[in-house]
Amino acid sequence: VRLAEQGGEPIGYAVTRVLDGAAYLADILVRPGNLPVAEALVRDSIGLASEAGADSLITRLPRRHPYRRALARTGFFDRGHIAGELFNHQRIDPTDLAFLDNEDTRIHLVLADSDYL
Repeated sequence: VRLAEQGGEPIGYAVTRVLDGAAYLADILVRPGNLPVAEALVRDSIGLASEAGADSLITRLPRRHPYRRALARTGFFDRGHIAGELFNHQRIDPTDLAFLDNEDTRIHLVLADSDYL
């Protein structure tokens, strides 16, 4: 896990996983509007994968994700859609979702994970 900071404040992070010679950019998140930070974290992830001996680095993003440009600028290319379960229905108390009523709320959603910004 790599943390990007500016003035001592966290502004983003990336999680790189290398397992059995394969590398994965498992998660990446930066504050909105910080595409250069996302690109720097992707480049760092590429370096970590290379140092670990991986030939490639794989990640998954939705088609209209704001980081797609950062990935393209660092050498990633779209391999097309990979099917899989993305959502799983859960019984949730409506009060737990009240924060969604605020139009300024930002959510980072990853498979089996969600983080509030």
